[in-house]
Amino acid sequence: MYKCFAIAFLFFRTLLLYGQRQFVFQWTNLCSANSQLVATHSYSFLAFSNGCIRIENGLGIWKEFPSQGTFTYPCVQTREQLKLQLHLYPNPVTTIATIRASIYSDLERVVTLSIMDEVGRLLVQKKCTLYNLQQGVSVPVDYFMSGIYFLTVTGDAISGFKKFVKITK
Repeated sequence: MYKCFAIAFLFFRTLLLYGQRQFVFQWTNLCSANSQLVATHSYSFLAFSNGCIRIENGLGIWKEFPSQGTFTYPCVQTREQLKLQLHLYPNPVTTIATIRASIYSDLERVVTLSIMDEVGRLLVQKKCTLYNLQQGVSVPVDYFMSGIYFLTVTGDAISGFKKFVKITK
């Protein structure tokens, strides 16, 4: 019986020829001096920074994955959440709330505008584009009771939140 363990080294380098970024993984089996193992093994793997990892050992040998020298791991792509800066006026509101967002890209994307009361009841829900929000969306709130309300705008990788007050004259 011998003791043997593996270490993975991770290097980052930029290829000057193509300007591509690469992560280089080098796996090395390190064995104790009294082991029966005759030779150590080294493998180098390249992972290009396209969001997924492609692993090759050059010999077509990869014990843990059934492949012919290449293993592609399907990655989950995540997009960064865009936080909308929402403006609601007037605040406090009496009859009509105007909602705007300061945004200048992806204006054709559709979002859902929702207004809830303090206990979480959904009072208004409508769909609009980011372009509509940039220009201003009017929502009648004259039938709301006086109190505190919460506006949320959600979409694919988009969110925004604003608290407002409704008063009755």
